[in-house]
Amino acid sequence: MKDPVIVLPYNDSWPDEFKIIGERIRQALGDAAIRIDHVGEHGSWSEQLTLLFRDYLRSHPEACTAYVKEKHRLMELYRNERESYVAGKTPVIWSILQQAHSWSQETGWKPGNSDR
Repeated sequence: MKDPVIVLPYNDSWPDEFKIIGERIRQALGDAAIRIDHVGEHGSWSEQLTLLFRDYLRSHPEACTAYVKEKHRLMELYRNERESYVAGKTPVIWSILQQAHSWSQETGWKPGNSDR
């Protein structure tokens, strides 16, 4: 049986509920939790995009190597300029995502189980 799609009207209590849940996560993870954001339930576009990027790099060592090399190159250029470092990664990330999109269409990619 497939999960039904249910769209609920906005509920003013959701931000407060997320604060409670987020605090529990922060307590459990401590300083390892740099950010905790609600970006959409299971199967959301934002989740899929991140997992596709990760899975493509895992399956394509040459793309992973190119990404790592670019990150190191940018680190040397922008060691103390995080915003410039992050912005500098944009072209290589988009290039990899374009390749990953084609790969996903060719292979029928779907996210696997959680890494746990």
